[in-house]
Amino acid sequence: MDFDFNALKLRTAKVDRIRVGPEWRTENFFPAWRNISYSRIYYPISGQGTVMEGGHRYVLKPGMMLLIPAFANVQVGCRRELCKYWMHFNALLPDTHTDIFFQYGHCIVIDTSNRNDYFSMLFERLVNIECQDQQHQIDYYEYDALLRLLIAPFLRTVAEAQEQSAMPRAVELLQYIDRNHGKKLTLTELAAVACMHPNYLCTCFHRKMHMSLFDYINRVRLQHAFEYFRQGSMTLSEIAEKTGFSSIQTFSKNFRKIYGVPPRSYIKLEYEKKLDLAASFQIDWKTTPAPSPAKQRSRGRRQQDQRG
Repeated sequence: MDFDFNALKLRTAKVDRIRVGPEWRTENFFPAWRNISYSRIYYPISGQGTVMEGGHRYVLKPGMMLLIPAFANVQVGCRRELCKYWMHFNALLPDTHTDIFFQYGHCIVIDTSNRNDYFSMLFERLVNIECQDQQHQIDYYEYDALLRLLIAPFLRTVAEAQEQSAMPRAVELLQYIDRNHGKKLTLTELAAVACMHPNYLCTCFHRKMHMSLFDYINRVRLQHAFEYFRQGSMTLSEIAEKTGFSSIQTFSKNFRKIYGVPPRSYIKLEYEKKLDLAASFQIDWKTTPAPSPAKQRSRGRRQQDQRG
């Protein structure tokens, strides 16, 4: 893979330490949260859990750290108790919405038995920075450095695995798809960008990305659709058109295929979740001294994401 790893765009959605029990099971997650666009890292502190990916079974236990790629179809569970640090994040290829670990396509296990104190320190400092009442510019600088140190062992695995098998001009092709997601894209056009025969491009892309070229394009379009959802200023018909789907029916069909629910249900759930969070803060304000912003953020993470 021929590109500068320093050019990866890093972003985190959540990082926290949590204790879970038997309720931590994929079957208990809302359908749209079972197949997410973020890569996940689980770093067990005590107890034990499991992650199933295809025919592979990973045991979550102290002395190891597991990365699950974005969009991975996994099943998680805990028989008794598991205390872990966890993080949802993306390491995006330059000028794309493609996570480098999604492109890798498999879970990655890192042996941390000789470096437990080191990785615990990285996670704990990330959590502490997020929980500060006020964040200074230098905090963002430190946060970025800590995040890079945390994912470096996983990036090394990706780099070593892809040196011999990278698809020619892969990054250029993904960048082109991202920039032109709102247009009708043809196989001939994409093959020209990749400098490959159309049939070979389809074969190579599926082998590398574990999905068809046009399934990938639909995922990119849905990622942009999420951004328009959050803006809240467009109708579903407008979003479908702007993201390159031929109709709102096609948009809804692809959304349900990936996330398990129609787009209107997902939007309603997100709205209700925000109302519940706001209501909990209002109750706290009336009955107890106002919590600090740091405690509010911490409570918000727990209420929004017990699925971590």
